[in-house]
Amino acid sequence: MNTRALLTAIVLLAGLSVLDCPAQAPNPGTPAPTDTDQQLRQVREMVLRGGQQTEAIARLQGLLASGALDRRQQTRALTYLAVAYQSDEQDSLALETFKSVARADPYFTPDGLAIREGEDPPPELLAPFCIALVKVRQEEMQARNAQLGRTKRLPAGGRSLLVPGWGHLYEGHRGRGYLLMGLTVACTAACVWTDFSFRDARSAYRTAPPDADFNRLYRQYRQRAHSADVALGVLGGLWAYGAIDAVLIGPNLMRSQVSLRPSPAGVGTTLVCSRGL
Repeated sequence: MNTRALLTAIVLLAGLSVLDCPAQAPNPGTPAPTDTDQQLRQVREMVLRGGQQTEAIARLQGLLASGALDRRQQTRALTYLAVAYQSDEQDSLALETFKSVARADPYFTPDGLAIREGEDPPPELLAPFCIALVKVRQEEMQARNAQLGRTKRLPAGGRSLLVPGWGHLYEGHRGRGYLLMGLTVACTAACVWTDFSFRDARSAYRTAPPDADFNRLYRQYRQRAHSADVALGVLGGLWAYGAIDAVLIGPNLMRSQVSLRPSPAGVGTTLVCSRGL
């Protein structure tokens, strides 16, 4: 068989193997719609058509109570439930449900109120959602204020006396607290290293043979002893500074007095964030 005939046979075999391959499977990266997604779409259509709000509310409550929804589906179900309550003129329940939406997803925006993709959110839903969002943020800040109001200086100092930086975290100074903790770990490691080095130098000096250079060994022994003393002193000073600073600095009042309130601005409402001493 010559070379041309051999190449022709190879090409024919390759063509037959391609024709014999099964059809390509669907892309596994595209998730198939789940049963809960289909149920949510059905309930969404019930909410949009109107006249079936009671049934839609019951079905959404059942889905939320089932525990079968993931986080994305839970947010959608809560949104549809709030819309159903709003359409059924149950304004108080709609407000509480919008608050649940804001708590379930901190990054939820008014664009998510659009019932169908590509549509703008209904204007009648924007006001109650914004009110609910403001109330949720105010509740979170009030809880934070109450926590910081219970923060005392002496317990903070006691915490930092046990672990430098712990008292600052207790008071709300997270950056300073983590910095002190990191410095304490570094200084503790330095103390351990210099102490081992000092012990090795002392042992080498005490067990040196008669013909050894005792002046050099003694200088090395004293230098390492001095390094160990300095490292221990720095660690003790850092420990004392952490406790004293936690008592003197007090709670993080700037963060405790941040407030969020609605403010009229022409047509509509603007959210104003203020902070004070």
